[in-house]
Amino acid sequence: MKSLCKNELVKIFKRPLFLGIASLIIVLCCIYAFLHVQQNDYSEETHSNWKIELASEIESLLEEMEQPNFDRNEISKYTIDIDIKQYKLDHDIAPDDWRQLLVSRLILLRFDEEFYGEQESSAVREIERVILEKDFIAYCDLEEIAIREEMATYEENTYGYQNAQLDIELLDLKRNYFTGTPEDSWRKEVLIELQSNKSALLGNEFFGANPEYHLMPNEIDNIESTNQELLFRIQHNLPKEDVHSYSGYLSAIFSVRVILTLSVVLISSLCVSNEFTYGTIQNLLSFPYRRFKVLSAKIVSIILCGVGLHTIFYISATVAGAVTYGKYPAQAVISLNGSIFSMDFLLFFLVLCVFSLIETIAYSILSVFLSLLIKTPAISLTLVTVPILLSRPVLQYLSVNFRIKQLIFVPFASFDFSQFFTSDTIISGLTLPVSAIMYTVSVGILLLLSFLLFAKKDY
Repeated sequence: MKSLCKNELVKIFKRPLFLGIASLIIVLCCIYAFLHVQQNDYSEETHSNWKIELASEIESLLEEMEQPNFDRNEISKYTIDIDIKQYKLDHDIAPDDWRQLLVSRLILLRFDEEFYGEQESSAVREIERVILEKDFIAYCDLEEIAIREEMATYEENTYGYQNAQLDIELLDLKRNYFTGTPEDSWRKEVLIELQSNKSALLGNEFFGANPEYHLMPNEIDNIESTNQELLFRIQHNLPKEDVHSYSGYLSAIFSVRVILTLSVVLISSLCVSNEFTYGTIQNLLSFPYRRFKVLSAKIVSIILCGVGLHTIFYISATVAGAVTYGKYPAQAVISLNGSIFSMDFLLFFLVLCVFSLIETIAYSILSVFLSLLIKTPAISLTLVTVPILLSRPVLQYLSVNFRIKQLIFVPFASFDFSQFFTSDTIISGLTLPVSAIMYTVSVGILLLLSFLLFAKKDY
């Protein structure tokens, strides 16, 4: 058995195909990392030039106002816009500064008072004090007053009232966890995402009959799970990095895992079919080994091939990310079986690669079975590629639009291990234990049929 496995491994790993795929994975990870960090550099450069851009916008507005054909009715609008931009320049208020909205409110109130010839009010003085002193708590108090005034115009069980209540809950979180400093910008983004998600759930509750607001049950579960993760990050001081980061790069590069699956399926198909194509199957069976051991050696070698390619992918992706970003990725936050915990992102990425490997093994065994049955690499490879690339989106479309729930029981076409950390399952619509049983039974039946076919058929 050991010599058979060694022989099969030599045939696989010394193939130009395997070496080419391994090289492609390494090059792909490096190129992807380079492009990813280039996008990050561009966004940081754009953000750092905000003062130059703001000054240029002011100059453009002034030039427009000096044009002979300028509409004099637009003077007020242009003047307010220029004053807002100039105030931000004078007081160094960057685009991501929480005082942005207060500046607009301050300038508008001043314009109204000047227009009606009124004295500067205490409200204007308080807003300017909050801006100049960067008093974030006072800003939250001002916001709450405005929200509660709006709430008073709604009845308690209306959408407007409930939406205002969400705004107050967000303000409470800001008071407790957000200081308003630039270092806290990630919390600001998390809170905005949290508010958006809760508004989506509220819209579904009140206007679910409208397709624009309607959410599917799995979408509701995903949003609620995401909200729990966002709260966990805020409460435990676990920054959420944006897409242009080390963790964002690893999340993005994982989407190309289908290349790994297709590569292993291709190798497994050729590993079996070529024995028939070139007539070497008779030489192989002439050795004093039972057919069970011969096929077992091939399957073990194919699995080890999958392990090798996934290992190359993991090492290449993590090293490329470390070199391009130069810092350790943020913690991953996982929601599983109702509990939430954090995990080292490199460990999380490793778990995802292991899941991808398990999914790949299922398709590889399907490829072995079809290759034994058909003996033609092109046909068997095509039949395996269809469920990998097309069946999942097609079945999802049919199950959603035509409500054919039985489609989730179609083997291989419904396996999706990447959703384990978001849906606590590997087959949408089924619990994790049932999904695991379905996977095991499907792969087990294919293995049994493969061994029976190889043992009984006359070659």
